[in-house]
Amino acid sequence: MFCLKYATSGSGIAHGYISHPARSDSAAPNLEKKMTNQCPRPTDISGKATELKIFADIEATHDHEEKLRRESMALIETDPELSRRFEMVQKAMTVIFGYTIEYTSCSEDETTMQLLGVRLFNAAASGIKLALSGYYQTAFQQARDIMETGYLLDYFRTSPQQRALWKQADTKTRRQLFDPVKIRIALDERDGDTTKKRAAEYSKLSELASHATFRGFRLTTRDGFGELGPFVEKTNLIGWLHEMVLRLGPAAVMYATQFPEADPKLIQSFKSLVPN
Repeated sequence: MFCLKYATSGSGIAHGYISHPARSDSAAPNLEKKMTNQCPRPTDISGKATELKIFADIEATHDHEEKLRRESMALIETDPELSRRFEMVQKAMTVIFGYTIEYTSCSEDETTMQLLGVRLFNAAASGIKLALSGYYQTAFQQARDIMETGYLLDYFRTSPQQRALWKQADTKTRRQLFDPVKIRIALDERDGDTTKKRAAEYSKLSELASHATFRGFRLTTRDGFGELGPFVEKTNLIGWLHEMVLRLGPAAVMYATQFPEADPKLIQSFKSLVPN
C-alpha cells in the first residue's frame, strides 16, 4: 500500500492520514505513537519477508479493500434496516439488468434507452464496489450520476419524442436542451414544483462528492483525521445506502417505463419496486 506516514491497523495493513483540525501540543505524544515512516514488508505464507514485487503496493491495497468489504458486508447483514435497503438496491439492479439484457428492443429509441440502462447498472455496481471497500466520497459520486440519469429518463418518460433529438444532438444543442440543469427545470415545470427540490438534492451530492469542496472532506475524515485510502465508517455506509435507495429505485422505475411492450414477467419485476 502507498505509504508516506500512516496509522497501522491490527492486521498490519496501513492507511495514510493527515491531521485535521490541528491538535494541541499536549496531544503530540499520542500522535507520535500512531505514526511511522516505515511501510510493512510483504510476507509469504510462512510469515517470512519476501522481496517486493513490481505491483506489490497495488496488490496490498486491493487486499485491504477486500478485507474492508467483508467488514462492510458484516455490518449490513447484522443490521435489519441496512439489509432491507441493500436488498432494495439489488432488486433495482435486477430490474435494470432484465430490461437491458432479457428484453429485445423494438426501435432505435429503445436501444438508446438500453444504453442508459447500461450506465445505470454500471454506476450502481461501481458505487457498491467503492462503498463496501471504504471509498465513500467516490461512491456518492456514483449516486449523483444515477440521480442525473434518472432525471433524464423521467424527462423521456413524458417527452419520448425528445429521445431521438438527444441522441443526435451536437454539444451546443445538448447543452441548450439537455444539460442537467435544463432537465431539472423542465421536470419542475412539468410537475408544477416550485420548491426546487431536485436542484437542492443535486447540489448536495455535488458539494459532498463530485466537486472539490471543504465540506466534502467529511467523507474522507474520521476522528479528526483525513484518511488516505479506504476505511470502514458505519455512519457513511448508512448515508450511502440511504442515498442509493432514494436514487436507484426511482431511476429503475423510470427506466422500465421506457419499454411498454416488455414481457409480462419483466413488468411484474418492475412492479415489485413500486410501493403499493
